[in-house]
Amino acid sequence: MLVRGAVAALAATVVTVPGGARPAQADTGSLLGPITQIYSTLAAGGPPQQVVHQVVTAVAGIRADALAELERVPIAGVRACATRHVVELADLERLAPSAAQAWARDATACAALTDGHLQAAQVGPPQSTSAGPGDAKHTVDPLGLAVNLVGPIAMAARLHAGLGDGGLRQLLVGANTAVITKIQPYCTEWRQYEDDSNLFELWFMCLAYNHNWVTQFGVARDYQGITVPPGCEPWHSCEETPASPPVDKERIRFEATRHTSWVVARAVLPLL
Repeated sequence: MLVRGAVAALAATVVTVPGGARPAQADTGSLLGPITQIYSTLAAGGPPQQVVHQVVTAVAGIRADALAELERVPIAGVRACATRHVVELADLERLAPSAAQAWARDATACAALTDGHLQAAQVGPPQSTSAGPGDAKHTVDPLGLAVNLVGPIAMAARLHAGLGDGGLRQLLVGANTAVITKIQPYCTEWRQYEDDSNLFELWFMCLAYNHNWVTQFGVARDYQGITVPPGCEPWHSCEETPASPPVDKERIRFEATRHTSWVVARAVLPLL
């Protein structure tokens, strides 16, 4: 394959997770869709009692997966408060008004705590991984999932309690923006030529922060074929004609990061 040499060269310059082991990651396969739907339900509005009940039901449906992922949050305070609110949400509709308001404020405080740790996390450039000293990408990732579990829970609780959520929405915008910025994939593009051919490939590849070259985990790539007139050398200015559709770069970014909270943040941010 034409790309083999270029990929090998890039692999030598980009840091990978040591030991060849696959790190823990957000299970977006089971949680991305439901979390996005919960935010969509809140964004659509409607009778508060109906909206709250839909959110409570949706969270109940993903409770087991959510709790499993929250176990990976390395900050004890965030892990404890997010877990508690995922578990206790089932009782929200039965709380007395004063208790519901107190519970909603507690959920909001949990979201704020999570956001605080997200904002404070120091990370390196996209092409690095948290194998490097002082790089907190492996902390940002589970925090990004946690804030998008407790965040909409807090929004539903505030709606149920008759409290506004403008400040909470602003906080969640900042939190998701931090996730998108701090664990964005590393993407690169290059041309791959074949000797004695008027066809070359324009490759686009993305690596998630926790990618692994051995297993191809967190690695996604595709190319567009380009033709040039016969006899044209690669270093000459030649007329180029696409021989295949352009690469869908958003799809490549998504495929590379689909096991991280980056895709969750990208999906829910427009709903806030």
